[in-house]
Amino acid sequence: MGITVKVRVKLFGLLPGRFPGYNSKQGLEIELAERAKVKDLLARLELSQLRMVVVTVDGLALKGDSELKNGSDVYVYNSIAGG
Repeated sequence: MGITVKVRVKLFGLLPGRFPGYNSKQGLEIELAERAKVKDLLARLELSQLRMVVVTVDGLALKGDSELKNGSDVYVYNSIAGG
C-alpha cells in the first residue's frame, strides 16, 4: 500500500443522519491516498452529489481542489437556505 493521508471528519446539520451509528464526539477517521483533495473525501463519503456542502479544514473553508494534509480536522456542513 502507498502513502496515505488520515483525516478526522465531523459532520453537521442533516449529514450525520446519512451515517448510521455516527458518533458526533469522535467523528469519522478516513484514510485516503496521498495528495487527496477535498473532492476525493466528499466522493468517499458519497457526499459529492450534494450541492449545498461547506467544508472547513483546520478552520479554513476550502474548495474541492484543495489538498488534504495528514492529521487534519475536517468539518462538513450542509448549507441551509431560508428567509
